[in-house]
Amino acid sequence: MPKLSIITINRNNKQGLLQTVLSVRKQTFTDFEYIVIDGASTDGSVEVIDEHKTLFSYSISEPDTGVYQAMNKGILKATGVYCLFLNSGDYLYDSTTLQQIFSHNPTQDIIYGDSINGDIYCSYPKRLTPLYLFRKPILHQASFIKRELFEKYGLYNESYKIVSDWEFFLKTLYKAQVSYLYIPNIPIVDFDMGRINNTQQQLLQDEKEQMLRSIFAEHYDEYKRYDAMWAELQEAQQTIKQIGHIQNSWEYRIGRVLLWPVRKIQKMLD
Repeated sequence: MPKLSIITINRNNKQGLLQTVLSVRKQTFTDFEYIVIDGASTDGSVEVIDEHKTLFSYSISEPDTGVYQAMNKGILKATGVYCLFLNSGDYLYDSTTLQQIFSHNPTQDIIYGDSINGDIYCSYPKRLTPLYLFRKPILHQASFIKRELFEKYGLYNESYKIVSDWEFFLKTLYKAQVSYLYIPNIPIVDFDMGRINNTQQQLLQDEKEQMLRSIFAEHYDEYKRYDAMWAELQEAQQTIKQIGHIQNSWEYRIGRVLLWPVRKIQKMLD
């Protein structure tokens, strides 16, 4: 049994698929199997799969109903202890990424680390509180999930189009309280966020509300209030930070010097 099953799903993203495959091929860590699920691509993706077929333990190109059905197909073919989902266009940060992660000899149910989105470095908390998971998920491309969790808690919910990975993390981390480990300062993946149009944004909001109400049930309204308070606090912190930047600027300091006589006179008049 390999330590890791890497699963890549793809549909008509030839260049992204190639980038992902090459990042896996150059890994110094070798105790993995690689599974590629392609959704009947017509852009040359199948040719990329054929060119690198010796790297894959399993690959297929056939129609599917969406990303979560494709991910579930990969899970059902996986034999590794852990699963890592690298969508086409995502790539492992460097050649030693997997070696660094598994040198810790982790045994927890879910292992996660940092990620990069373009020029933005994304870090995650060591402790995943219910409120944090209510507000946002950890990134599935930077998470190693024990395959047995899918056997115990079920596959990804194919009725959702966007939030099923979030739902799975809530079912396991929040409701079942499985064990987890955060490995800091090791960027695992540079991920492709993609563009979300207005229709997709609305679908995301609708699915998010439906999913959170289902998972949190009687605590939903309470967490919704906490979330609103947190958003206000974040906005206040941002305002304070902006004020700090202004006070440290040379324009502000010169202004204070120039206005010193005015303040002195005002104080005398008071």
